[in-house]
Amino acid sequence: KILACGGGIIETARAMDIMRCHNPVILIDRHIDDVVETLEADPAAQVHRASLGEHPRDTYKRRLPKYEEVANFRFPIAKGEKDLSTLTTSFARFVNIALGRAIPSTVSDSFFISLTAPDYARVAPEILRSAASNADTLEFRVDLLESLEPENVIHQAALIRRSAPGTPILFTVRSVDHGGKFAGSEDEYFKLNFLGLQLCAELLDVECTWSESRIADLVAKRGPSLLVGSYHNFGRMLNRTELKDVFQRCMLSGAAAIAKVVVKAEAREDNWTVQEVGKATTPDSAFIGLCLGEAGKLSRVLNQVMCPSMHPSLAPGAPGQMSVTELLETRQTLGLMGTSRQFAVIGPWEGEAPKTSATASLSLRLLQAAFKALRLPHVAVQDFARSSEEASRLLALASTGGAVLLGPLTSQLASEAWADVSYVDCVVQRNGKLTGHCCKSERLKERLQPLGSKRTAAIVGERGEPAACVAGLHAVGFQRIVTTTPCEEPDVEVVQDLSKVKDLDALIYMGMEMPLEKLQQSLTEICQSNKPMVIDMSLQMDAPTWLSELAKKSDCQMVSSDVFLLEEMLAWFRAWHIEAKADVLKEVVSKELVNFREASQQGRQAWT
Repeated sequence: KILACGGGIIETARAMDIMRCHNPVILIDRHIDDVVETLEADPAAQVHRASLGEHPRDTYKRRLPKYEEVANFRFPIAKGEKDLSTLTTSFARFVNIALGRAIPSTVSDSFFISLTAPDYARVAPEILRSAASNADTLEFRVDLLESLEPENVIHQAALIRRSAPGTPILFTVRSVDHGGKFAGSEDEYFKLNFLGLQLCAELLDVECTWSESRIADLVAKRGPSLLVGSYHNFGRMLNRTELKDVFQRCMLSGAAAIAKVVVKAEAREDNWTVQEVGKATTPDSAFIGLCLGEAGKLSRVLNQVMCPSMHPSLAPGAPGQMSVTELLETRQTLGLMGTSRQFAVIGPWEGEAPKTSATASLSLRLLQAAFKALRLPHVAVQDFARSSEEASRLLALASTGGAVLLGPLTSQLASEAWADVSYVDCVVQRNGKLTGHCCKSERLKERLQPLGSKRTAAIVGERGEPAACVAGLHAVGFQRIVTTTPCEEPDVEVVQDLSKVKDLDALIYMGMEMPLEKLQQSLTEICQSNKPMVIDMSLQMDAPTWLSELAKKSDCQMVSSDVFLLEEMLAWFRAWHIEAKADVLKEVVSKELVNFREASQQGRQAWT
């Protein structure tokens, strides 16, 4: 639940105390110029608005320190932004990050592009979008901004987020000693980094040479942000003992998700040395081990995780940086592509498609559990998209191996990417090329193909993806397809009374809201008279019991939701060219479905 408070909430001590004890508190930080413009735009509305007793600018100036005191996070809105739809999506993503639900993956062939502009108001949005389309993460080089005043840093972050929605941000204040331009004090360095945490940067660079006590304080308050402990020496190459020491320091006493060490190469062998020591010193976490300059370019080819890179339209962030395209082409030529990948579950936002959100949650848990049970290095992630364009950002990355699609994206992406396909629920990405599959449809075809008679099929229920069923039913030659709920699919007949349907050979159940008494009566009549094959695709907690009992009593062939989901999951893995043992996945599906149904039951009880 979200409690939206007015700006005056901080005027009472009691309210301040409540917010100090709550986490997270998010400040929606709109520029005061835009606030004043809105307040003064409609004189008639001012008559009905309580007087502040002072000019809004004075009120804002007085309240801002209190806002900053109680806010855990600060959602920045770019000055002049008026696109409410874009802001809504951006805020939803921001909340997702604040709640720790959008953790960047550290897998093979992942990259970050350094953003090195002094002012992003003067950078074409197309350049930022182009950078985001090639990079897993964008490095926001705060030290290179024209002004390090908090107001400007906040505004610049908002401009980047607006042009590159959904792309994680690595917040970096690079000091002069580490090759950057920040020449301020330790207090100023950590003040800027705490601002980065407030801005909900997914990753935060922390130079390991600052005082341990100040680093420990930052670590304790990092929230959902992943820390990148870093060390840079532009002057010389370190020996193996020194490299091991700085890699260990960059782990920030175990708090860092990534340890980053950059040194100056003196010989070609140094490229392998920094990689070897990094791998040996950080066996349980990710590392970045690089050498600078032309002699160190090989280290960037060898470095698998979160490799720094550049965009052709922006200045390099460090000597020797290469573009993502150059790095990938070189790795492919030398056979150095990595083995771990991220696989995404991509669907609409929960509020826009609540019936899909449960399926997305289950799919994510299934993939996470499967990769662990199969001892694979891959990572399962969840992403949200309103359009195929948003979904394509993640699918285009070299670090992405594939995805499961849900909701409207299944037809949107299919119609745009493949002219002869109307529905896609599984995507494979290999060497920049996308291949679409409809695993639900394929499983239906295989199950229904042996039927001797294929006259009428019924799709019953209001959950799930009817388009996948229709494609599968057409493919095996069903003459008539009926459904009990409105359906936009062509050649599908909507019927009011299912019990009157004749010549039924297949019944696909996709789940219904309660109560089910009337539905059960209709299905009992039609199953007893027609004896169709019954396929349960509902995943609901109540369907496995009553539907399987009904099929058994009616002497119908039955494919349970557990079995169908297992077969669908095996189809995902085959599409992704991942070897998976059926018995291992069967155990995963069984366990996760029990957990899913228990959670559904608890959620239902909480609302009754």
